[in-house]
Amino acid sequence: MYVVDDEWRRRYPRKMAGVIICVACSRKHEDICRTPDGDYVRGHILVTPALVTRGLPASRSDIDLCSHLLYPATQRAAVQAEPESGIAQGAKEYLAALSADPRCSAAARSRIDRAFADVARRR
Repeated sequence: MYVVDDEWRRRYPRKMAGVIICVACSRKHEDICRTPDGDYVRGHILVTPALVTRGLPASRSDIDLCSHLLYPATQRAAVQAEPESGIAQGAKEYLAALSADPRCSAAARSRIDRAFADVARRR
């Protein structure tokens, strides 16, 4: 699994319910980020803000969609790290059970509960 940034969602709005994708899906798309003149394609979203928001090093260039694979993770780790995406992509019951589990860390519970609140607020 990979966690991707909003450039994937911009390019594939009907295919992307969240930001967690499988490795096979990531290999199907090699769209470039720049035109032959060196300008970014129209509407391009830079990867750096997504990296910085997640506390990751902002040392990447936007070359193609592989530049927008933020980090690899197991499905469980991706859903726990990106719970709002997990909710949108069908892991609502898993996240609710995890949040209710007394062994769940306070940080994970806070992230999960905030995601549920954000989703409810947008409805």
